[in-house]
Amino acid sequence: MASPIDPLGYAGMDFFNILVSSVAMSLKLIAGFLIGYLIAVVISTVLNKILNLGELKHSVVRHGAMSSKLWASSTTFLTSYVKWYITVAILTVFNITIIHEVFLFLTNLLSFIILFIIGLGLGGVVFKIIKDALESLGLGVELKKHNIAGAFGGFELSSILAGIVKWYIVLLFIGQGIAKLNLVKLSMFVDELMVYIPNAILGLLILIVALLLSNLSAGRIRSRKTPISDVFALGVEVVIVFFGVVIALPKFGVHNVSILEDSFKILSIGVSLGLGIAIGLGLKEPISKLGEKYRKEI
Repeated sequence: MASPIDPLGYAGMDFFNILVSSVAMSLKLIAGFLIGYLIAVVISTVLNKILNLGELKHSVVRHGAMSSKLWASSTTFLTSYVKWYITVAILTVFNITIIHEVFLFLTNLLSFIILFIIGLGLGGVVFKIIKDALESLGLGVELKKHNIAGAFGGFELSSILAGIVKWYIVLLFIGQGIAKLNLVKLSMFVDELMVYIPNAILGLLILIVALLLSNLSAGRIRSRKTPISDVFALGVEVVIVFFGVVIALPKFGVHNVSILEDSFKILSIGVSLGLGIAIGLGLKEPISKLGEKYRKEI
């Protein structure tokens, strides 16, 4: 005969054991979380006090690495992140797969954050050095002297060049951080940007040199005070700027400059006609006097 079903048989005991194990693991996780959180709070508090030491903060701001507000925001974010990072790190002792995966992601993200902050700080220092060096060389004064300072949308050229170098350095560190996160598409985009920026800097320098040369040449020609000096100076200025633009545009990624070349041909014809008319009008009186002189002699 079949034995009666025992409500406390093997199936019931298995369920009870699973329930007890689950409750025990939950209690361990809660206890581990609380202990980890308390340890993390202590460590993050100490770290926050170290990063906000008066001398350290003053040194960072003085060397141009960051503004005081940006440094305060960065340290607050970093210490908060470290607090939760340590909490999750302590929970990994329970050998739970999802916790290990979260911890691995947080580790890579922490690497990215630290690299970004270092790049931002180092870029700020380099920005200040380059800007101060260009200003000490009198770049801004020279540009104002030749009426070129207004060609950059109200921004100082020293700030533009220093800013480009700064963000190039920041992108270098961001690229390394993105590699840690295994973001392939974004990493490829940053790599392409890293190749583009040096070429863009070179293109900008070519345009600056072209503007300086055109302004200097036109000024020298106008100083002659001849009847055709203004028109001739304008023609020289246009030609130099045009060639500067044609050489610089490929550096910015614009390789098809055929439209500019066709436009320049039309412009050259116009300038030539204007120059011819100006020469004719300017020399009309001297030629008339010379002709009158020869007529009298005859």
